[in-house]
Amino acid sequence: METVAAEKELFRSCEIIFGPELTISREFLDYLQLSGIKSAYRKRAMETHPDRAALENDRVQRQRHDLFHSVQEAYENLTAFLDAKEKGYCLPPPARQAPAKAQPPRPAPPKPQRPQQAKPKPGKTHAQTKGGFRNTSGQPSVFWDTESLYQGSLPNRRLLLGHFLYYSGLINWRTIIQALIWQRTERPRLGEIGQRFGLLNEEDVVHILRNRPILQPFGQTAMDLGLLSQPQLQMLVAHQKRLQKKFGEFFLEKQILEPSELRTLLQQYQEHNARVSGQMHGSAFRR
Repeated sequence: METVAAEKELFRSCEIIFGPELTISREFLDYLQLSGIKSAYRKRAMETHPDRAALENDRVQRQRHDLFHSVQEAYENLTAFLDAKEKGYCLPPPARQAPAKAQPPRPAPPKPQRPQQAKPKPGKTHAQTKGGFRNTSGQPSVFWDTESLYQGSLPNRRLLLGHFLYYSGLINWRTIIQALIWQRTERPRLGEIGQRFGLLNEEDVVHILRNRPILQPFGQTAMDLGLLSQPQLQMLVAHQKRLQKKFGEFFLEKQILEPSELRTLLQQYQEHNARVSGQMHGSAFRR
């Protein structure tokens, strides 16, 4: 069920970027290229940019802003999907539904009297999952879609934390995309950090945003406009990375893992990378 929801979200992103006249299918996703997404995104971003409605009334401006935001969100979803595909993730195969067998109508039996059951108390549910970890989110989620979980063994190489969780069979590819998007959107913006350090003011930030070409980073535009130097931009980017939330915090905030479970996984993750690094070092030494 969650697989279908994730697929529908990708289909909707394609319709927003490429237009509803195209036939969107799994084959379309398979042949999707980054260059095509960027080209279509530039066109749609220019068409829906809020500045084009600057002389309109507030209602039209709000509609244009929402449409532009949906275009940006669709672009992020599709680029994150392509990035995940390059790292070996793919959409799980669609579920096959067995054809319903025709049966002769039967008279309805009398309804049995069911004993009254106590209503479940609101709170967290604990559905056992692979590896002994539990779904503590309280509701079904794509994060615990067991049909699309990896079933093999851990690769014998150093892994990023998201890859370790995926190859451990605990999360699916969609969870990684969700976590990366969350991490990107939760980090403080360069313009805000620049204002904190007194390198930019609010008028500078507005000027940069109005003159930033589609897909060009904020910092590069600030340098092109002479508002930031290269050393200043490097300092702001480094500070942004330090303030960015860690990948694992996503699973705590969304109540996917308990703190104790995350600590256990982090320890296993570090042990895996340390063991692989030791093997690689020993192999290089023997040569």
